[in-house]
Amino acid sequence: MANGSMISKAEAKALVDRFKANPTKTTNACQAMLYDLTMIEQLKGAAPEGTITAVRVYFGMNEDFSLCTVLVGCDSAGNNYYGAGDDMCLDYGTRCPSDCGDDTLGS
Repeated sequence: MANGSMISKAEAKALVDRFKANPTKTTNACQAMLYDLTMIEQLKGAAPEGTITAVRVYFGMNEDFSLCTVLVGCDSAGNNYYGAGDDMCLDYGTRCPSDCGDDTLGS
Protein backbone atom coordinates (compact mmCIF):
# COMPACT_ATOMS: atom_id res chain seq x y z
CA MET A 1 0.00 0.00 0.00
CA ALA A 2 1.15 3.50 -0.74
CA ASN A 3 1.95 5.86 2.08
CA GLY A 4 -1.31 7.78 2.02
CA SER A 5 -4.86 7.30 0.80
CA MET A 6 -7.43 9.64 -0.70
CA ILE A 7 -10.39 10.28 1.61
CA SER A 8 -13.58 12.30 1.34
CA LYS A 9 -14.07 15.80 2.66
CA ALA A 10 -16.55 14.36 5.20
CA GLU A 11 -13.96 11.88 6.49
CA ALA A 12 -11.32 14.63 6.66
CA LYS A 13 -13.70 16.93 8.56
CA ALA A 14 -14.48 14.21 11.11
CA LEU A 15 -10.76 13.68 11.78
CA VAL A 16 -10.03 17.40 12.14
CA ASP A 17 -13.14 18.04 14.26
CA ARG A 18 -12.17 15.19 16.62
CA PHE A 19 -8.70 16.72 17.06
CA LYS A 20 -10.14 20.19 17.72
CA ALA A 21 -12.48 18.75 20.36
CA ASN A 22 -9.73 16.67 22.04
CA PRO A 23 -6.35 18.35 21.39
CA THR A 24 -4.73 16.95 24.53
CA LYS A 25 -6.29 13.49 24.47
CA THR A 26 -3.94 11.83 21.97
CA THR A 27 -3.08 8.23 22.88
CA ASN A 28 0.38 8.23 21.32
CA ALA A 29 3.02 10.66 20.19
CA CYS A 30 3.52 11.26 16.50
CA GLN A 31 6.68 12.96 15.29
CA ALA A 32 6.03 12.86 11.56
CA MET A 33 3.92 11.40 8.76
CA LEU A 34 5.26 10.04 5.48
CA TYR A 35 3.26 10.42 2.25
CA ASP A 36 4.32 9.07 -1.14
CA LEU A 37 4.90 11.83 -3.65
CA THR A 38 2.59 9.92 -6.01
CA MET A 39 -0.25 10.46 -3.52
CA ILE A 40 0.41 14.20 -3.41
CA GLU A 41 0.53 14.23 -7.21
CA GLN A 42 -2.82 12.39 -7.23
CA LEU A 43 -4.26 15.09 -4.96
CA LYS A 44 -2.96 17.77 -7.34
CA GLY A 45 -4.01 15.85 -10.45
CA ALA A 46 -7.62 15.49 -9.29
CA ALA A 47 -8.13 19.21 -9.93
CA PRO A 48 -8.02 21.10 -13.22
CA GLU A 49 -4.47 21.95 -14.37
CA GLY A 50 -2.96 24.78 -12.32
CA THR A 51 -5.76 24.88 -9.72
CA ILE A 52 -3.83 23.41 -6.79
CA THR A 53 -0.72 25.41 -6.04
CA ALA A 54 -0.14 24.46 -2.40
CA VAL A 55 -1.03 21.86 0.23
CA ARG A 56 -2.49 22.64 3.66
CA VAL A 57 -1.80 20.17 6.48
CA TYR A 58 -4.41 19.74 9.20
CA PHE A 59 -3.98 17.81 12.42
CA GLY A 60 -6.63 15.16 12.92
CA MET A 61 -7.45 12.42 15.37
CA ASN A 62 -8.54 8.87 14.67
CA GLU A 63 -11.33 7.19 16.64
CA ASP A 64 -8.72 5.61 18.93
CA PHE A 65 -7.44 9.16 19.63
CA SER A 66 -4.18 8.58 17.73
CA LEU A 67 -2.90 11.69 16.01
CA CYS A 68 -3.03 11.89 12.21
CA THR A 69 -2.69 14.49 9.49
CA VAL A 70 -5.02 15.43 6.65
CA LEU A 71 -3.68 17.10 3.50
CA VAL A 72 -5.90 19.32 1.37
CA GLY A 73 -4.97 21.00 -1.90
CA CYS A 74 -5.24 24.80 -2.02
CA ASP A 75 -5.64 27.28 -4.84
CA SER A 76 -3.40 30.29 -5.41
CA ALA A 77 -5.52 32.38 -3.01
CA GLY A 78 -4.95 29.86 -0.21
CA ASN A 79 -8.49 28.48 -0.31
CA ASN A 80 -9.05 24.76 0.24
CA TYR A 81 -10.02 23.05 -3.00
CA TYR A 82 -12.36 20.08 -2.84
CA GLY A 83 -13.60 20.09 -6.44
CA ALA A 84 -16.51 18.07 -7.68
CA GLY A 85 -14.98 14.73 -6.66
CA ASP A 86 -15.55 13.23 -3.25
CA ASP A 87 -12.03 11.97 -2.50
CA MET A 88 -10.04 15.20 -2.55
CA CYS A 89 -8.22 14.93 0.80
CA LEU A 90 -5.22 12.80 1.76
CA ASP A 91 -4.74 10.73 4.93
CA TYR A 92 -3.27 7.42 6.10
CA GLY A 93 0.38 8.29 5.81
CA THR A 94 3.00 6.17 7.56
CA ARG A 95 3.53 7.23 11.17
CA CYS A 96 6.83 7.96 12.88
CA PRO A 97 7.27 6.35 15.25
CA SER A 98 7.19 3.40 14.41
CA ASP A 99 8.36 3.69 10.81
CA CYS A 100 10.85 6.57 10.86
CA GLY A 101 13.49 5.55 8.31
CA ASP A 102 16.67 7.62 8.72
CA ASP A 103 15.13 9.92 11.32
CA THR A 104 17.75 12.63 11.68
CA LEU A 105 15.28 15.36 12.69
CA GLY A 106 13.36 13.42 15.35
CA SER A 107 16.31 11.79 17.09
